Amino acid sequence: MATLETDTPSTALKQNPVSQNQTHHIGRVSILSRQKRSRRQVWDLVKVGDFDALTDRELYTLLAWTVFAIFAFLIMFFTMINPGPPKVLMFSTGSKTGAYYGMAQEYQKRLAKHGVHLEIAESS
Repeated sequence: MATLETDTPSTALKQNPVSQNQTHHIGRVSILSRQKRSRRQVWDLVKVGDFDALTDRELYTLLAWTVFAIFAFLIMFFTMINPGPPKVLMFSTGSKTGAYYGMAQEYQKRLAKHGVHLEIAESS
C-alpha cells in the first residue's frame, strides 16, 4: 500500500524557519523583534554590548535617557559647587577717630595675611 506523506510538525518547521522562534536579522531589525521586549531584556542586551540587536526605538530611548542623565548630573554638579568667598570686602565705619574705624583697620591687617583686601568706608 502506498502511504500518504503528511506534514508532521517537524517537517512543517523545517519548511518555515521563522516559526521556530529563531531570530533572523534583516539589517539591524530582526523579524521577531516586533514583539515588545521588557526593560530587563533590553538592559541585558545593553550590558552585553549587543546594540545591533536593539531596534531603532530602543536605541533612541536609550540615547534619550543617557542624555537626560548627563544633563541631570551636570545640573547637580554645578549647583553644588559654590564659589569661594570674595577677595574684596567693604567695611563701613564711623569717623576716623571712632572705635569702629580702629577695629576696621585691625581687620584689614588680619585679612591681608589671608589675601583678602578690606576697603574701609567712612559713613560720617
